[in-house]
Amino acid sequence: MTTKIFLEWFERYFVREARAHCTSAGLNPDCKIVLLLDNCLSHPDAVLLVKDNVVALYLPPNCTSLIQPCDQGILRSMKCKYRSAFMHHVLLAVNNGKDIQTIQKEFTLKDAIWTVAKGWVAVTPSTLKNGWHKLWPQLMFADSVDDGEEADFKGFQISQKKAVVSELMEYASSLVNPKAEEMVRNVGEDNLMEWLDADQDAPTVHQMTEAEIVEMVKNGGNTPADINGKDSENESYEDVAKIQE
Repeated sequence: MTTKIFLEWFERYFVREARAHCTSAGLNPDCKIVLLLDNCLSHPDAVLLVKDNVVALYLPPNCTSLIQPCDQGILRSMKCKYRSAFMHHVLLAVNNGKDIQTIQKEFTLKDAIWTVAKGWVAVTPSTLKNGWHKLWPQLMFADSVDDGEEADFKGFQISQKKAVVSELMEYASSLVNPKAEEMVRNVGEDNLMEWLDADQDAPTVHQMTEAEIVEMVKNGGNTPADINGKDSENESYEDVAKIQE
């Protein structure tokens, strides 16, 4: 994420879609809309996020892990479900006789986006609701958890991750090609569980050094990574490649 991209998203998409949502909900066509943000370095100053009675407010600094709803298990649940869907894709491809290198070349950014969407749809309403408990404690006592859904507001519990890993192992063993089951068994359940939380503490913003900024200006706005190629694309497949080995 960059400030430029965020401003473009705010002006071209958020304002329009938020206004359309309010109108469809029967609210005043010119009602006030507030966009709540965390203190990510790529987010612009709030004074720049004002348009058509839409304003932005920032949550208090250094409290993301304490009160921000998406950090109370929602994002972790979505990422875990994404990885589960991705591994299903890999196992099915291996079952069809493809190797990891081929899968890597064929799995596009569009495929990744659709897999993220699939993971997001799989997040239960109870997980979304429970993510607000620290910020809005009264919700805990509003009503009971939806029938048939487990509460995971304390993060994606170990027991649930074990269930995901167990399901992957069972799925692999159900495939015709024995290489699929061999692949997940070689890496082991413990490593699979660790993989489900692989980027839990990964940074979301890269602060460029002075040397990187100078290099970018010298190269017409391109970063060294842009010039050297898409090296970062291989990072997502390192764990899977190890499984294959």
